[in-house]
Amino acid sequence: MKKLLLLAFFFFCLFCNANSQSPLGECYQVSEMEVPRYAHSMTLINPTDGDLNLYYVIAGGYDDGGALATAEYNGGLYQMNEAHADHTAELLNDGRIIIIAGYNGLTNLTSIEAFDTETLEFTTVADLTVGRSFHRSVLLQDGRVLITGGFDGNVNLASCEIFNPVTNEIEEAASMNFARSSHTCNILNDGRVIVTGGFNPDNGFQQTSCEIYDPATNTWQNIAPLNSGRDNHAAATIDLNGQRLVISGGRYYNPQLNLFEGQSSLEIYDPQANIWTIAFPEFSQSLSYHQLHFVYGSIVFTPGGVGNSGVDVELTFGGKEGFDIYQEDAVISSLNPNTLLYSEIDNSPGYLYASIIKLNPFITPILYSGGLKSSGVSNEIVECSYIFESVPEIELPPLKIYPIPAADFATVEWGTNADYVLNVFDLNGKLVATQKGRDSKAQVSNLPSGNYIANVTIGENTISGNLSFR
Repeated sequence: MKKLLLLAFFFFCLFCNANSQSPLGECYQVSEMEVPRYAHSMTLINPTDGDLNLYYVIAGGYDDGGALATAEYNGGLYQMNEAHADHTAELLNDGRIIIIAGYNGLTNLTSIEAFDTETLEFTTVADLTVGRSFHRSVLLQDGRVLITGGFDGNVNLASCEIFNPVTNEIEEAASMNFARSSHTCNILNDGRVIVTGGFNPDNGFQQTSCEIYDPATNTWQNIAPLNSGRDNHAAATIDLNGQRLVISGGRYYNPQLNLFEGQSSLEIYDPQANIWTIAFPEFSQSLSYHQLHFVYGSIVFTPGGVGNSGVDVELTFGGKEGFDIYQEDAVISSLNPNTLLYSEIDNSPGYLYASIIKLNPFITPILYSGGLKSSGVSNEIVECSYIFESVPEIELPPLKIYPIPAADFATVEWGTNADYVLNVFDLNGKLVATQKGRDSKAQVSNLPSGNYIANVTIGENTISGNLSFR
């Protein structure tokens, strides 16, 4: 049995100059899945107790024979209770991974299944009130999971539901103001959730509407619309002098050609001003079904299919969309928002409906799994790694972090007595601790069990390492 890749990120170190970096890199196959699949999920797991290896669960999707009821974890193949494709998956705070609804080849599902990495078993833990696929979900700050919109087999949905992992029950959530599927759903620093765009053929195909959900009041509020309607686009929250939401690409409808075409534009949302701005130059390729990440001051776009050629609308509603629109000559693009210059990494996989995960919010690599390509369904796991070129102001030694795992406090040592800023982030990129001073080391304490990223900035140079609390 072929083993899935285990990626160790112990004592990783990176030097960079935020004003001069440009990414270089390559993509190469590192492993294979047991089963070729597309429209599946790949969920990163963060072990505790000092285990700094990275593991992930690949679940569901389709192969040439239809929807799949199998999942892969750490070299093993496991059976779900139902086939799930075009679903979502979330890592809960208790360590379980839930597979939410989706399509089983015959109908849209209501079931939520939980995978326990200790028992290696799937258990059906709840049922939604409405079957849905092409929905979006997000882990709320209180540990519950918000499920939004989607398609029930007849119409696109405005309804939302909340899964409570403590009780394994579905809780009522207010409906969105607009029905949508294939939209984006991101959590903001203040705990609210923002959804953008999406698909609804009953309301002009790609949507411009956007809304914010407040879990404290269980209410949705309309916000400023996008400048361009889009679905199957990508979104990520970044900090550009205050939190912003950047969205990129996605499909739009070309009525002259009766095609759904990919877009190359980006928009940025300012929650304080409630304004969407086309703030950056368009990137060189049209993208949809892709992702974007914020990596050391640059916005990185990972392709996932559907480029400039477009998709006939009849194919979309005929159930076979995608077999002729893979984009195997895709490139990974990186935009520096300070210089507005793009860099590209050639030979990245552009397979349609691939699943893509970022292994760390600040460093590479990025992993692709599966997807549709010219020869059929892929079983490849492809790693794309970056090198950030820079001219350091001073040469910093690697971080020393000890003990690992830490019980009460961890020491972060860089060996150079200088003015520093130490920021500690969780693996979702959320800032959990910060301190400033002048020294050659610092101590981090009072963090919950888990793995973290420590960034030490001296002048324009940043060096990173990993720490763990038990």
